[in-house]
Amino acid sequence: MPDHVHVVLTLGSRLTLGQWIAKAKHLARSAITRSFAWQTDAFEHHLRINETPEDYGLYTFLNPYREKLVRVDQPWPGWWCPDNRKFGFLTHTTPTGCPQADWCRAFEARLVALSSGE
Repeated sequence: MPDHVHVVLTLGSRLTLGQWIAKAKHLARSAITRSFAWQTDAFEHHLRINETPEDYGLYTFLNPYREKLVRVDQPWPGWWCPDNRKFGFLTHTTPTGCPQADWCRAFEARLVALSSGE
């Protein structure tokens, strides 16, 4: 995304989520040369019982397509996944790494189901 980042991760035993975020912010600030400010109302989210990492991986992957920042037939250059085996949906992308044409509509329905607890 142009002005924010989505991260899906599994915490190890060394850092709490807050510690991981603090470290990530420190590393980002050290690496970026231009001035920026962190969002004050940002939040982190632990998965609920009815949610899966796959749901959030797909949400993150589809976000720039759903927001119409990129056409569905163009790869999103901001997507990075160090191990594509982590998310099953990645095996079903197009040969250029794009989502299938109907994924955004189908995911909207999944978001409705998640928000209603289904």
